[in-house]
Amino acid sequence: MKFHVEEMDSSFVPYRVAAGYLDKRLKDAGLKAPVVGIICGSGLSGLSGALEGETLTVQVRSIHSVVQSFVRSLLN
Repeated sequence: MKFHVEEMDSSFVPYRVAAGYLDKRLKDAGLKAPVVGIICGSGLSGLSGALEGETLTVQVRSIHSVVQSFVRSLLN
């Protein structure tokens, strides 16, 4: 997945980098790009167990372009 970074608003760049990272993780796992993606906070991380079909769980801290939360309750 390649993006023309110089052509987009700079505020979109971290999201495009994250999308590229997730695309690579999907390909490495042998999965196709999903029609729907669900991003859950730590309180809903178990939701993937209720989904049918193949899933890919990615820790947000592994996506380096995403700003990490420093809310104490989210760090535990």
